[in-house]
Amino acid sequence: TLTKVAVNWEDNKKGDKASSEPDELKIADVPVSVATKIESKAEESSESIVNMAKESVEDVKVEEKEEVAEEVEIPDTVIMEEPFLVADEVSENVPIVAEEQEEDSSSAPATTVEEVETKVETEAQSASQLKMPKGDRWAVASPGIDLSGKWKLIASDSFKAQYDSYLKSLGQPSLVRSVAVSIVEMTSEEVIQQDEGRSLCIKGKNLRGIWDRTLVSSGSDYDSAHDDENGHMLVPLVTADKEHVKAEAWWENNGTTHKSWLRGVKKYGGGDFESTRFLEDNMNKLVCESVFHPKDTKDNKDKVGGKPTIRWEFMRVD
Repeated sequence: TLTKVAVNWEDNKKGDKASSEPDELKIADVPVSVATKIESKAEESSESIVNMAKESVEDVKVEEKEEVAEEVEIPDTVIMEEPFLVADEVSENVPIVAEEQEEDSSSAPATTVEEVETKVETEAQSASQLKMPKGDRWAVASPGIDLSGKWKLIASDSFKAQYDSYLKSLGQPSLVRSVAVSIVEMTSEEVIQQDEGRSLCIKGKNLRGIWDRTLVSSGSDYDSAHDDENGHMLVPLVTADKEHVKAEAWWENNGTTHKSWLRGVKKYGGGDFESTRFLEDNMNKLVCESVFHPKDTKDNKDKVGGKPTIRWEFMRVD
């Protein structure tokens, strides 16, 4: 037996070779059958130890996983099912969201269109209820037409040449014309339109001074008609040359053009001044076309060049 084979270290002491440690047990000194059993037991013990170690490691890993799972508390289905579930929800919700957005976007313009249609109908009703004046000459301006503003003369070279010809047609000598042309670029006007165009106050300014006058319109009104053959209301007015004359005014072209006449001018051989005012360039330019109508006298008949005419153009500065 194994007990008989084992040799105590105390029995192996020999004389002066005694040692504190036992001699190495040699398998060669043991019978073969006994040695085989010893090796088998050793191998079994070694394998058993390795297997036990592996099982311990596996148990530790399992325990760690279980502990992590318990701490996080995430179900096993999240790993595989949740991504697909989220994808399905997204794919199902996208069309719904798109439809809702389309409904919202379509509903907004619909509301705007309804508001616009309502506004247009209201304005149309107001326009139909507002009876515009009859006839060609009105006492009032068309709604939206306003000559009010501060204006500066556009004194181009071509205008200065035209102005010189105009003064010459009025019988002005060369010296007077040259001075007048040299200072004409300093001309400006301030216009105040009031009472729906029935009153037009014009303040002209240049180096000669200030010419302030008010033109009062007459003609067909909203509640009354006017017979053009009966003439218009004459209002006293003082000209830039300090002459006392009579002025009459009205609106033409459906209330977009202001017409005025200064009657009874004695200077320049006598006659009447006609002025036509209207807006251009998106209401940023005021145009005044002036024509002098001489009296039917011998002196005026002898004048060359026909009726003195000039076109004044002012740009808005306010």
